[in-house]
Amino acid sequence: MRRLAPLLPLILLIAAPHAAQAAKKNACTSASGKKIVKLDGKVLQSLRSGQYYAYRHSGGTWTFCNSKAGPKTAFKSFNFDLSGQKYTGVKLLARPGKCVALQLRPQKGGVPAVPTIDWRGAGEAGSSVHQIEFTAPGATITKVELSSTCLLGMAYVSAAGSRAIQLNPVIPPNVLQETIRLSDKSTDADLRALKLAGDTVSWTDAGEKQTKVYSGLVQR
Repeated sequence: MRRLAPLLPLILLIAAPHAAQAAKKNACTSASGKKIVKLDGKVLQSLRSGQYYAYRHSGGTWTFCNSKAGPKTAFKSFNFDLSGQKYTGVKLLARPGKCVALQLRPQKGGVPAVPTIDWRGAGEAGSSVHQIEFTAPGATITKVELSSTCLLGMAYVSAAGSRAIQLNPVIPPNVLQETIRLSDKSTDADLRALKLAGDTVSWTDAGEKQTKVYSGLVQR
């Protein structure tokens, strides 16, 4: 069964700007860039996807860096440890000049989350946190995909054992969230078969190939 619902980000955070200098070649790894990162505290974990970096600090703060951006827009900081959740980074995904997605793993029995950043153009960017079944904690994410149109796909197993794929748009014009429920005969292999090509979504259900074109526009 497929369910469409208005996309209501659980939280919208405004990036905290860092006023500092950064090297032209790589704003993230230069001496001045490292100083900027340390402003949020000791780095406990770092992830990279192409030109983008993500650094985890204590207290749930993450510093993101675009190595090809200017010194005023290269660094953005957000806090993702919401409602007592404590997360560890799993994977950073990015579409250059468009968006970034960070897969987070909670402590046992927590709520999986994938924050995304709309990183188009200059100026401040906001972050939306996409959580998996926050009303029934304990789900596990099997696979995360980020398409060229910044469509986020999260294939997961719920705490109750059912399997589903959640689709979330990161940038306009799409605004709707969609959940695709797999059959009782589905396996984790079906979730791992998830692929996104633009707004075309493909996966398998009990080994049978499935495909659809996602459309997240509000019908008027």
